[in-house]
Amino acid sequence: MADTPQSHSISRGVEIHASPATVYRLLTESALFARWAGEGSEISAEAGSPMIVRFPNGDTAEGEVMQSERDELVVFTWGYPIESKGVPVGSTRVEITLDAQDDGTELELKHSGFANAEIANAHVGGWRHMLSKLSTSACEEQVGEGLDERIDAYFAAWNEDDPAKRPALLADSVTEDFVYRDKHGMTTSRIEYLEYVNTTRAHMPNSHVVRMGPVSLSEGLVLVRWSVTSEGKPLASGTNVCYLSGRGLLREVRAFWED
Repeated sequence: MADTPQSHSISRGVEIHASPATVYRLLTESALFARWAGEGSEISAEAGSPMIVRFPNGDTAEGEVMQSERDELVVFTWGYPIESKGVPVGSTRVEITLDAQDDGTELELKHSGFANAEIANAHVGGWRHMLSKLSTSACEEQVGEGLDERIDAYFAAWNEDDPAKRPALLADSVTEDFVYRDKHGMTTSRIEYLEYVNTTRAHMPNSHVVRMGPVSLSEGLVLVRWSVTSEGKPLASGTNVCYLSGRGLLREVRAFWED
């Protein structure tokens, strides 16, 4: 969403691929807060507790938690000990609201109380960077654990010789309304996709799909390279662009064939 600088205040919204509960934890637990706000940064959910953001150059932004409502709202003051920055400690207010969406959270931030529009607008870039880091960290916290195993279960369904075992592998890796598209086929449900796998394996009983390299995760999207072999001989390779559900299951895959 766009930045909206205003006289003496700025606002910014971002969609995060993580639940409000996960985002709230990254806003109120120091260990998680430091992942995106900077090593050594501190905060808590308790009103009156200190808020400290430590920047890579050693400078700090400091304030005090004013209010928090679990999974919905965090408010704290913001300023700098360095007088030349023109924002004294405690002189401005940051309000962050969280609204649940189907696959994540709509976060809205308002930073108000600046002495003039120039100083306010100078903070737009900083919040753009920090909220991007928050979004990335929240997504990794929400769906990162076990992601490799879910991707491997998805490929294992292709490689399983016993058709009776394939449904369980897909149930562990894709949603019921899973969508798949490539140049060879299109499906719009997990059941239909299972039929597609079964038909393909019936025609190519000795084929196997192998994941190549690490899984790359960014904002609810996954990139994973793969290769197809038959009796040990390479047939093709490609890349899957995968869209994750809020639970971290695959809800859509677009497969790009390279050979």
